[in-house]
Amino acid sequence: MSHVWATTDFSNRDMSTNQLDARAQRLHRLWLTMAPTHAQPRSGLRGRVVFRMQVLVRRLTYWYVEPRMEAQREIDAELARFATETAAALDAALREIDRLADLTDRLQRQLAATSQGGRTTREGSPT
Repeated sequence: MSHVWATTDFSNRDMSTNQLDARAQRLHRLWLTMAPTHAQPRSGLRGRVVFRMQVLVRRLTYWYVEPRMEAQREIDAELARFATETAAALDAALREIDRLADLTDRLQRQLAATSQGGRTTREGSPT
């Protein structure tokens, strides 16, 4: 049975983990901008009228918009946490793969050195 790992090319893995980490950080920044903004009054009559209209529209639509926005903020926060944890887990898995590849190379060199140093027959006795 062939394993997927045997045919997977990991030469580009540093770029992919960096990209994942950057995307996770971007999700966190975007999530922080989802906080509700408050209307600020501007100077002049027009500014005060616009401010009052904004406050009125916000009060009239709050009951409809806010529950959905709160749910969306929770989803976005969870996605940001998931992306961060996934990037960290992938990075750890790739480090483990590197460690195991180094160990495999070392064991193959040891095996080659022992098989060249003292050849044995099938029964295990030296030739």
